Amino acid sequence: MDWSLLHGFLAVAETGSLTAAARRLKLSQPTLGRRMAALEAAMETRLFERPGRRLVLTAEGESLLETVRRMEAELLGAQRRLGGRDVALSGSVRVACTEGIGAQWLTPQLRHFQSRYPEIDVELAVNNQTANLSRREADIAIRLRLPGPGAGGATAAQEALIGRRLGRLGMGIYAAPGYLRQHGVPHAAADLAQHRIVGFDDSFGGPEFENWLPAEARGARQSFIANSLLVQRAAIAAGLGIGIAADILTRGDPAFVRLLPALRLRLPEVWLLYHADLKHAARIRAMVEFLVAAFRETPGLLVDED
Repeated sequence: MDWSLLHGFLAVAETGSLTAAARRLKLSQPTLGRRMAALEAAMETRLFERPGRRLVLTAEGESLLETVRRMEAELLGAQRRLGGRDVALSGSVRVACTEGIGAQWLTPQLRHFQSRYPEIDVELAVNNQTANLSRREADIAIRLRLPGPGAGGATAAQEALIGRRLGRLGMGIYAAPGYLRQHGVPHAAADLAQHRIVGFDDSFGGPEFENWLPAEARGARQSFIANSLLVQRAAIAAGLGIGIAADILTRGDPAFVRLLPALRLRLPEVWLLYHADLKHAARIRAMVEFLVAAFRETPGLLVDED
């Protein structure tokens, strides 16, 4: 059996769409459609029903999906184990992180890494969604929650991860000077109810993060919602309301005024994660050690609050 047919089947089964699966695999939709037709012909059975615009697995398709997932896990595990034996400080390292950390802090830091390790190429996967390390979506992930079911996005397939808690991300409540001139300065948490709030949408990262400010500002109007720290930062700077921002994104910028510094906030934990199969790879160890040092040596990036 041609693995490309099974790999395509897995992508279609997981996305429910030829278009989305083709995008994931970097194929054209007609090519992927022909592969699915060839797979069904080889299996001599229908693997998908097509109600409306989505593709839904038949009972035979569900059975095949379990087998293909086991095959993929074995192949990826072998790839990680073989890659983990690499002792050379060369090759590529893919790091997954949120866009705020990636754009504003990590990218400038990486010039120091590449000066130190010129033979290691760096790939930065910027996304607010959790990268699956077991499926090689990244080699190393920087996450803003406690890893584990329901918190950090880990699943049973990701239990073989090595995690290091680096601290809590320094964050605060901010507004633009123009907004404060127009609407006044809140002097206590209760005053927030009289203001417009810039918030996160439900997809950003979990209740402990996105419900942070609205919980303190009961009755306030969430006048702007985004799933991005950078967009939220831009909204605060534009005077759309009061919001939460990472201190590293606002430090020294006159467009932001920090409010209520004495208010105790639930700060997200920063975790560094990588797969256990890669722990002996020299390039992975080099990046992990660099990231740990960079986080801890950047003033104001992490705080030690519990």
